[in-house]
Amino acid sequence: MKLIKFLLIATFATLSFSQSTAQPAATKTVTYNLCYPDNVHPLNNALLTNLMSALPRVNDKPCITFEATFSFKYRVAGSNFRTEIFCDRVQLAHPLTFQRFDLSDKIFPVTAKVDVKIDEQTKSFEHQLKAGAKMGDMLTPDQPQKFKIEIVSVQTGQEVLSRIVEKQQHISAYYTADTQIKLAFEELSTINPDSLEMLDQYLEITRKNFAIVDRIKKKELYKHLNLGENDPLNVYDRTNELHKANFEAKNALLEQTSNLGEEYLRLGLESLNQKDTATALEYFNTAIEVDSMLAGPYVEKAKIDFNRGKLVEIIDQIRFISAHTTHHSGNREDMVEMIKYIESQLIDQAEAQNKQEHYHEALTLMDSAEHICNSIQVVVCSDMINVARSHSWRGLLNQHIINWFDIISRTQYSELPNVVEETFQFRKDHNKWLTTNELLYTNMKIVQDTLISVATKHEDDDPEKALEALYAAREICNAYVEIPCAENLDERFKVAFQKSYKKMLNEAEAALQDSLPNRADTIQTKAMRYIKAQKLQPTQKHREIIDRIAQQRYALLIEELRNVKLADKKSITLLDSALTIRKKNGIDEARDENFQRTRLLTDYVTSLAEKAERMLRAEQIVIATELVQEIDWVLNRFNFVLNDSQQDFVNKLREKIGRQACYKRHKKLSIYTIAAEKFMVRKDYPHAQESFEKALTLIKNNPGCGFNAEKLKQELKRIADAAAYQRHVKVFRDSAVNNNFESAIAEYDVIKNKFNDSLLKPFDLEFQTLANAAQETNYLPFMHHAAKVLAERGQPNESFGLITVLYKSDFDYQLSKPAQEALGASLAKEFYIKDPSDESAQLYEGYVIDKKWSKPFKKAFKRQWKIMQTATETD
Repeated sequence: MKLIKFLLIATFATLSFSQSTAQPAATKTVTYNLCYPDNVHPLNNALLTNLMSALPRVNDKPCITFEATFSFKYRVAGSNFRTEIFCDRVQLAHPLTFQRFDLSDKIFPVTAKVDVKIDEQTKSFEHQLKAGAKMGDMLTPDQPQKFKIEIVSVQTGQEVLSRIVEKQQHISAYYTADTQIKLAFEELSTINPDSLEMLDQYLEITRKNFAIVDRIKKKELYKHLNLGENDPLNVYDRTNELHKANFEAKNALLEQTSNLGEEYLRLGLESLNQKDTATALEYFNTAIEVDSMLAGPYVEKAKIDFNRGKLVEIIDQIRFISAHTTHHSGNREDMVEMIKYIESQLIDQAEAQNKQEHYHEALTLMDSAEHICNSIQVVVCSDMINVARSHSWRGLLNQHIINWFDIISRTQYSELPNVVEETFQFRKDHNKWLTTNELLYTNMKIVQDTLISVATKHEDDDPEKALEALYAAREICNAYVEIPCAENLDERFKVAFQKSYKKMLNEAEAALQDSLPNRADTIQTKAMRYIKAQKLQPTQKHREIIDRIAQQRYALLIEELRNVKLADKKSITLLDSALTIRKKNGIDEARDENFQRTRLLTDYVTSLAEKAERMLRAEQIVIATELVQEIDWVLNRFNFVLNDSQQDFVNKLREKIGRQACYKRHKKLSIYTIAAEKFMVRKDYPHAQESFEKALTLIKNNPGCGFNAEKLKQELKRIADAAAYQRHVKVFRDSAVNNNFESAIAEYDVIKNKFNDSLLKPFDLEFQTLANAAQETNYLPFMHHAAKVLAERGQPNESFGLITVLYKSDFDYQLSKPAQEALGASLAKEFYIKDPSDESAQLYEGYVIDKKWSKPFKKAFKRQWKIMQTATETD
């Protein structure tokens, strides 16, 4: 029997399972009722309780009924059969609606426990229940014949409950929005534009309704509830209708009187006289809302803040009032008075800083005061700003002069000529405030007399100090004709120089007698600087001292090298110094110099080679390379020759380092190429280009590793246009959002001339029109500029599209005028050229977005139309 069974399995495997694909065996559809209460998974009860009113009843219990289809596929696995169980489809067997919105998409995925029986074998699985999920597999000795599956339990978990609750909250906000819209329309219906005595209340209704529309839009119900497919109460369209109706109602109210702003200003001033600041502010805000160009309410609000000590806010307010409102003499006087007060406060603070000798802080305050008054057209800067500035600069000049005398007190006389020159340059650089050199010359004469007194005092006991003082005095009087040189200054300088030079040579000799060659060298170097400054040659005694210093140094270094037991970098440096001193000064070679040289270099090279080998074993390729480079330096520097075994060892090290370095660089090359591929998948071609360039640089710098650069060069060439396009687009966007509008337009023109759809299509990139590119910046000021440019370039439809976006985004009406006027003129030219009839003159009405908001557009269109008619009649 076993033999027959084996032959059957083998035959079946040969005929049906010669390929590894699984064979479908059966499909089963089962249902499971998740009912309240659920004793298996208590957390399910929270979900069931939440949805109870929306659930069907099974045996008088609220239940969620799951319907799932499972498939069984088997394949031969050795002498057995492996059957895999898959979930092909899962859904609810009934609708799940909460207040007219479907919640079924928020239920899945869930976790299910299933019992599976194949022939006589059973097994349980617990897995996420979702389409395409593999639930598990089972082994059977025979080809499976009978299949049974049952869902034992379902566990929804906290995530399902959170998704359901979140959508229910959006649904609740939807119905709240419905109620708010109804009430808002009811309140709008009470507005009577002819009833001016109720104007305040009516405007408050429009303000409140705008706030309602704003809150509803911020909740993004359209996205969260997919209102494009299911909007049972038409909330989305009604929100837009409310916004439009509210806008029209507000415009109707504001059109009733042209002096309404003045009236509210008057009411605000009456409230101020009655000490009712809160009511006055309400009236001023209403006046601004009615007439944004009226300066009075802004000024009165600024005066209130001024009295409250909010001086920083006042500056910005008055800048705005001066630049953007229509103001009269009374307004200007108030603004000037407030700014003058702030300016005087800054001047007083600056003078206080001057008294404390904090001159830079005082200048900063003066800069601030001047910037404030210059930024406001109606204000003229006070002359006291420059007066305080001159005090600061004079104080800084005094600090320079004080520094001269500090240098003298520290006996650093040789520094004085340079410091004096810096002071004169400082005075010259700031000649607007420091107009003469008189103060400098007066103090320089004192400095000169002091230097001569110091030289006289120390001519015998300290000739070096006398020499430095005389040097400084001579440099100063030679540089500035206003300062006369002292009598016999040159002769006194020469005498002091000779005394100093002789003293220094004696001190150097004494240091040599004490076997202190370094100290002797320091002294003779200073002496050498002195004689070179005088363009003289060193004496015979000086040259002999230099030779003795070299001999002592060489002897001391050789003695120190004899005591070295183990050669290291320090000892090799000492050896290099000893050899250099001997060769440079023609000193006779020590009897054992060559022995010490050979001993130390051999030890050092051997230790370096051994360390390099250890570093290679530890995969520290960088350190090993540095050690071999040190060996090369020793060989070249000392003309040292290795024996054959040492040379073979070092050569093998170089080969190992080369192989290991190439392996590491290959890994780095792979990282660059993988990064480039990932960037290309993301359509980030500039970064892909950078990665390819790094890879090519790596290949170029490592020619011995055998890397192939051709494929990378071809790929780099292929993506060059896409990368260049994206870089230009980035420059365009950066310029746009940084208010460099002309640069942004110029950059777009470059893009337009260099790139097109056919060039970009292979890279899945799309060439954008200026209108689309401007809209993608999401920066309204630039969108306005682009709309104006498009209109001026004869593309009115693209311009109109951007202007429509500006309107929907509540862009300031006043700021939109340039683009609207350009659009009106452009359309008039286009329509007139096509058809100069009266009917064509009315086509502009199709471009009117809002009756009041589009006034600049209408006026510009009619004005240009008349210009075209006049030109035609003249012809």
